Amino acid sequence: MNRHDANKLLYILNQIDNTAREENPEEVAATWQQALVLVLFATLRTGHWDGLTYTPLAKLAFVPQILVGVAAVVLALALHRGLRRLAAYPMLRGLRRDQVLAADQSPMLQAVSKNSKAWWRSVAFSKPRGWNRRARNQLDAALADADRCVQALNDRFVHPSGAAGEAAESEAEAGTRANATEVAEGLKSEQSSAG
Repeated sequence: MNRHDANKLLYILNQIDNTAREENPEEVAATWQQALVLVLFATLRTGHWDGLTYTPLAKLAFVPQILVGVAAVVLALALHRGLRRLAAYPMLRGLRRDQVLAADQSPMLQAVSKNSKAWWRSVAFSKPRGWNRRARNQLDAALADADRCVQALNDRFVHPSGAAGEAAESEAEAGTRANATEVAEGLKSEQSSAG
């Protein structure tokens, strides 16, 4: 590697360090990608490759080759884990600061933390850990209940025609009570099954 390439590599490593301090995971990943491309380019340019064989490694005996391979895999896994943690940190910090979540804050923090520590879960998975049909059905049911409650409130208090008769108000009131009772019973059953 000539002096110019070494300076480029040091510059990129410095950028990685500075970017990591800013806690921007997208920039850290992009900078690491730049560094890897630069290292690959430098080794290609200096003639260290013979086809798909990296010649400095090929010149080693079999056991050192295996050790270098194992060290490379361990380093790649450590890098992957570090980048996952770095990506999760801003989300966890934002969730800790969010006072709106109230009782849901702890499960949210646990879910993000659990998904960021699972090194065997690839970015190729489209669903986070714990997301399954049951969770989707529970969320759909909660959204449907919320929609019914909002509709009942709209029916009771909002009159598009500008005037409402006594019958419409009494029907909306009865519907609101029924929906509120259903929601309360659903919450009680969820709490008892969770506890």
